[in-house]
Amino acid sequence: MKKLLGLLAAAGLVAASTTLVVQCKNDKKYALNVAEVSKTIASKLGEQPFDSIEAVQEQLKKIIITGIKSVKANEIVGSKNVHFKLDLIKGYKIDKQEFELKDILSGPVVTPEVGTNGVQAALDTVIKNKKFSSVEKAIEAAKTVDLAKCLILDGEPTNVGETITIKVKGDTGYNLTEGSKTEFSAEWRLVKSTPIDKDTTIAELEKEVKDQEFATLQDAIDKVQSKKITGIKTIVAEVSSTPTKDVTFNVTVTPNDEYSLGTWDGKTTITIKVPTELEINKANVDNALNIITGPYESNELAINAIKAIANDTFLVVDVTSNTRAFTSVTFTVKVSAKTGYKLAADIENGTSLVLEIGKEDIEINKADVDEVLAQISGPFNNLADAVEAITKIEDSRFKFSEIDYDDPSSGNGYREVTFKIPVNVSPGYKLASDLENGTTRKLWIGNQSSSWNISTDYIQELLDNAVKNQEFADAEAAFTATRTVKFKAGVSLDGKIDNQENTIILNVKPSPGYKFAANAKTSFTATWLTSKIEVSISDVDDAIKAVVNANDVTYGTKQEAKAAIEGVLKSDTWKDKITGNVTTTGDAVEGSSAKGTYSVVLKAVEGYKINGNATISGDYQLEIK
Repeated sequence: MKKLLGLLAAAGLVAASTTLVVQCKNDKKYALNVAEVSKTIASKLGEQPFDSIEAVQEQLKKIIITGIKSVKANEIVGSKNVHFKLDLIKGYKIDKQEFELKDILSGPVVTPEVGTNGVQAALDTVIKNKKFSSVEKAIEAAKTVDLAKCLILDGEPTNVGETITIKVKGDTGYNLTEGSKTEFSAEWRLVKSTPIDKDTTIAELEKEVKDQEFATLQDAIDKVQSKKITGIKTIVAEVSSTPTKDVTFNVTVTPNDEYSLGTWDGKTTITIKVPTELEINKANVDNALNIITGPYESNELAINAIKAIANDTFLVVDVTSNTRAFTSVTFTVKVSAKTGYKLAADIENGTSLVLEIGKEDIEINKADVDEVLAQISGPFNNLADAVEAITKIEDSRFKFSEIDYDDPSSGNGYREVTFKIPVNVSPGYKLASDLENGTTRKLWIGNQSSSWNISTDYIQELLDNAVKNQEFADAEAAFTATRTVKFKAGVSLDGKIDNQENTIILNVKPSPGYKFAANAKTSFTATWLTSKIEVSISDVDDAIKAVVNANDVTYGTKQEAKAAIEGVLKSDTWKDKITGNVTTTGDAVEGSSAKGTYSVVLKAVEGYKINGNATISGDYQLEIK
């Protein structure tokens, strides 16, 4: 079938109408590698990140890759990564049709929403009050409903009675707006189909072409396609074998919606005569030569294999090559047409075939590669210098590119970095299984002298300034003050800040890529004070006056007034906060009232401090009782 399609195409015999289908089978698949394809797509996407997955998809439309029909960005992974799906061109295969690229989106991504307002009208267009000869035809029509590009059918359409129901959902990357309707129905009409008579239909087809001679296949095809038969929607002709003088078509007819084939499957055969020679072009010969793949140990063995090709349309008459080497060799192949065929102009001088000639590829293992990498010792000033040194290694068997690395200190200090190194072999070599994921090499990066003599002498002073003898309400407040201590490059906090009995303990360690100077101190302490609680003198004064100067309160002696004031200071409110030395003056006069004075010198209890003048004073009423 593959040969026939090439012949028909070359002679201009393939009909433009969809009513002729010439089927062929080509089992050869050209292999692609998803890792290489994903790298190519990542490089061709251009400036990143993108604001949305729609922007990614728009850029993908501009990318052309051999063997790839289309690339769809069909899912957001996390907030920045995108999942891609590949659609291959026929004749190509790939180890995996999906892959993910990181940090493609600026993120976070808000999934767009879509409504379903137009779905009912779209369903009505293809179903409502339409006539169908069966439930199956009604369902097939429902599948053609024209949905917005952001919507897809959610499962197969269903039918109850003469009512079709479809469900819709948002396409990948879209959500339905809240409250959107997802189920829609439309009624249709079942009409009785008119049966098509098999014998009459076959007779009509045969009358047009049977036992007639045609200059070309296209003439016969046009004759069949121009035939109008009541109830027939399409006529599909398939060439069943390699054409010679007589060509047999397998013909399949499809009825219109209001007609049926009954028990007939709609298939028959028709034979036509094609007396002219069919043309063989270069593509026909190349397709036949594709079965020769090699490798071969010598040119002679390859030539014998090419000459042994059996084909119904041509004969290999000569094979030559102009090189001899254990590598790719180009062979020139000349052919002659067999009876009933003729050579096209593009194959008159022959065609070419490239085959691998030589012994089996020599295997390269990890030990071979690591031995070569050992010639690089370092240290290097920076990562770029190290990568350049690796890529410049010269070895006839392999080379290095696309080198990655794990940097433990994110580019700071003198540190040992692990480089991940893919290996690309030269022709005639192959990778052993232990090199499928490449190899690694550890190299020192940075300036050792400036990174391996870090001092910590300054830390105690910074800690003292922040904490020592400072008052804090609690340990957490002291921790907060400690965190204000700023370390110089190369110093990191070792664990958590600790506190024991009002003493902060701060431990440090070298940052990755750094080392402390000899005898550098790594633990530092500073003692802090617990803040004292303030006692308001004004509040104490008010409390005393509330007792001593209350309405109608008088005292017979100054001792009674003193006792009342001392009672206030010994109350539950004040006894744990302050003490006071109370002095009262004045004497009662018989027959009249008199004023006395008091003075209180206050003192804060441990843990408290006085806010205001420590001495308060006032007067009180004396009266002989």
